[in-house]
Amino acid sequence: MKNTLKAGQFRILIYKGNEGYVGICYETGTVDIWPTIEETKKHLLDGAMATIESVQKGDLNIKALNQKPEIKYRVLFHILPILFATMMAD
Repeated sequence: MKNTLKAGQFRILIYKGNEGYVGICYETGTVDIWPTIEETKKHLLDGAMATIESVQKGDLNIKALNQKPEIKYRVLFHILPILFATMMAD
């Protein structure tokens, strides 16, 4: 599904990294690292809202609502939930 100004979704994934909690917002391509899960989530959500507002104002192109993170984060975004589910099933 492509995000538009009328409808869309922003998926996030947060995991514990070496330097803190790494958050990925798949649709904006944003990757943030913060000391806590709460800070990471807040910054990702604030960033997604700022992106929407900037597109609405015309400061950013509509394509900003459908960016992708770097390839290593795209892989993690799809692989980590599978690994976690597998570990929980054992």
